[in-house]
Amino acid sequence: MDPGGLVRELRRRSGLTQQRLAVRAGTTTSAISRLERGHVNPTVATLEALLLCLGYRLDTRPAPLEVSIDRAQLEAVTRMSPTQRLDHGLASQRSVAGLVGAARG
Repeated sequence: MDPGGLVRELRRRSGLTQQRLAVRAGTTTSAISRLERGHVNPTVATLEALLLCLGYRLDTRPAPLEVSIDRAQLEAVTRMSPTQRLDHGLASQRSVAGLVGAARG
């Protein structure tokens, strides 16, 4: 969810109008409206302050990515000899380098 949508959702859950939130935050109703409609991107500090006005805190802890493992590919690689694995790894590295070069160029 975008920051504006988050502020709007939490403001509504809190039963506040844009005007009431603006008073609490020391800003204008139009500033809250622009933020909620996605016309402006707040700084982390601004978002944190607005959430505090709504009775929430901003939690920015890192979380691990959900990574799925292709078991068939893993099994295929484990059946390779060490030399084949090295060749496979080097070929993959060349492919990635080619993609990076194409993206830059």
